[in-house]
Amino acid sequence: AGTINGLAAEGILISAGTSSVDNSGNITGATTGILGSSSAETVIHRAGTITGTGGTAIDLAGGNDSLRIEGGTLTGNVDGGTGTDTLTFAGSFTTTSVFSNIEQVDALSGTIRLNAASTLPSVAVSGGTFGGTGVLTITNLTVSGSGQTDFDGNSNITNVTVSGGTFGGSGDLTVSSLTLTSGTTDLDGNSNITSAALSGGTLGGSGTLTVGTLTASSGQSTVSATTIITSAVINSGALTGSGTMTATNLTVNGGTFFADGAITVTNPLQVNS
Repeated sequence: AGTINGLAAEGILISAGTSSVDNSGNITGATTGILGSSSAETVIHRAGTITGTGGTAIDLAGGNDSLRIEGGTLTGNVDGGTGTDTLTFAGSFTTTSVFSNIEQVDALSGTIRLNAASTLPSVAVSGGTFGGTGVLTITNLTVSGSGQTDFDGNSNITNVTVSGGTFGGSGDLTVSSLTLTSGTTDLDGNSNITSAALSGGTLGGSGTLTVGTLTASSGQSTVSATTIITSAVINSGALTGSGTMTATNLTVNGGTFFADGAITVTNPLQVNS
């Protein structure tokens, strides 16, 4: 612990070489809190503050860098720079910082709240709760183990894979592809899902889900949310519709469909042996 105050420029400047910064104190820079080099760096933020008065708390610059956040406060944005950079959350953390040029985000524990818009290519949530009120743009999201999401902003996610835990939030989410093998969804906003593939788990939540194509294959799956589906196809396994479901087309190809809720199908139900 302690205080570093860079009155003219950076609080800490890593000029060259593979270096590590382990912070539990207060780092302030007139421009940037911590500025990396073209080499690989490791920055661990355990507690305290990192402040970039010029608007950037951490700039990892070049190299394949690692940033681990366990708590504390950031004032300013985080830029991964060039290279392949990894951000790991291992403790509760709330911020309005914008994260950019971070190739991989791993959420391991704690409650992580990102309350500003950020673009993140890959996010893996295996523990704790990851989300926030910011509008997040994510290419690939995986939820597993005891991990949970709580997206309260209207985020856009291209691919979601849930193999455990809970994928949820109160925002109106836009998802291109959802793969659910176990675990559950708890989507409380009015979300749009282009394609949903279920082979286990529960597609649920208190919001209304609009799904383009829903495919069920193998295992036992449940749809407990209010859903509006263009095309639902049950290829094998069993699908239980316990919520209010409205489908334009419903086809059963050898699987089993249990209608425990209110089901409305526009076109005739098609059953293929």
